[in-house]
Amino acid sequence: MSPRQLRSSRLISSTPNAVSSSDQTFGSKQPAGKSQGLIEEERWLKHLCEKGNPGVGDPLRPVSEETFQSDWAKMRGEPEPQTPCSDSNTNDKDSDDTPPRSVPPKRKARATPQQATRASKRLRNRAAVTPSDSASSASPPTITITDDDEDDDEKDSNSDSDDSHTSDDSDDQSPVVSTPTAPDLRLKTDPVIGRNGFRLLHPQHHFILGPDQSRHLTMTYTDNKHAGPQTYVYGPRGANAAAPIDWSSKAHVARLNRWFNQVLKRHGARALRQDVVWFTAEERAWLRALGARMERDGRVLPKRRQAELFNARWAGSVIAAGRHAGTTRPVRSVDSLQSEVFRNKLYPESLKRRKARSAA
Repeated sequence: MSPRQLRSSRLISSTPNAVSSSDQTFGSKQPAGKSQGLIEEERWLKHLCEKGNPGVGDPLRPVSEETFQSDWAKMRGEPEPQTPCSDSNTNDKDSDDTPPRSVPPKRKARATPQQATRASKRLRNRAAVTPSDSASSASPPTITITDDDEDDDEKDSNSDSDDSHTSDDSDDQSPVVSTPTAPDLRLKTDPVIGRNGFRLLHPQHHFILGPDQSRHLTMTYTDNKHAGPQTYVYGPRGANAAAPIDWSSKAHVARLNRWFNQVLKRHGARALRQDVVWFTAEERAWLRALGARMERDGRVLPKRRQAELFNARWAGSVIAAGRHAGTTRPVRSVDSLQSEVFRNKLYPESLKRRKARSAA
C-alpha cells in the first residue's frame, strides 16, 4: 500500500474520541483541533520510514518477464506474445517426446489394360481387297526419273524426317490397327435413328442431277410420340414455292439434300459420313512399281514429286469397276498418298531405311 493510500485511510479512520493502539505507543496525550491529522500523518510517516511495514510483501513472489508480458497482454486484450525458444531445445524436445513420423506410401496410377481398337466395317472390307491377277499381270507402268527428281535433303521440307520416323514406328507395331469411325458420324449402311425413338424406315436418299426422283420427296419414319408410321413430305417455301423442281439444276438438287439432312438433324440423327474414294488395285500396282524403280536407281523422290507424278497419271480418270465404279478419281494429297504407301507397305524396306539414315 502506498504512503498516500495509508494517509487517506488514516485520516478517515481517526477521530478525536477514538485513537488506535498503535498511536498510543507514541504518547498518551493526543492534540485536539485541526492540526491533529497533520501530526498523526507525520508520526505515521516517520514510523514507516524507520521500521517499514514488515510482513506485507510475504505472500508476493517474483514473476518472470514472459509471465509479466503475458498478463499485460491479457489485460489489454491483445494476443499473447510467442515465447522464443532455441533450436537446440526444440530439437531435443521433439526427439525425446515426439515419435518419428511415418512417411505415407506414394500412390501409383493403375495401368489401364490396352485393348485392340475395333476397325470399322468399311476398313475391314478394304483390307481384304487384294490386287487382281489382271492388274499384276499387266505390264508395269513406265516411270521416268530425271536428275531433277533426286531427293535433296536441303530443299525438302522437315516433314520428310517426321514421316521417316513415323514409318519406322509403324513397322515395329504389328499389326497396324485402323482408325475407327468417328462416333458422331454414320455410314450409309447404318440405320438412321434419333431422339424419342425416331427411326427412318428406308435408307437415306441422296439426290443427284438428271433423273426425276420425286418419289423420294416423302420420308417415312416412326417415333414414340405417334402410333404407327408417319410421313413427311417436302414442300418448297418462300420464293421457291411456285417454281417446279428442276432436276438438272445443281441449286435445286443441293436444296433437296439440304432439306433431307435438316429433317434428320432436327430429330437427333447422326450426320452421314462422306464417302471416301479408295485407292484401286491399279493405283497400288503403280505405286509398287514406283518404289521398285526408286530402289533400282538408288534415289528417293521427294514426297511432293511423288504426288505430282501420281496425280498426273490417275487424277481425273474414271474408275471402271468396283464399289466406286463410274466415280472420277480425285486429286490425292501428299499426306494421303504417303498414308496409303505405309499402310499397305507398297515401297521396299530399303527405301525406308535410306530415308531414316538421310533424316539422321
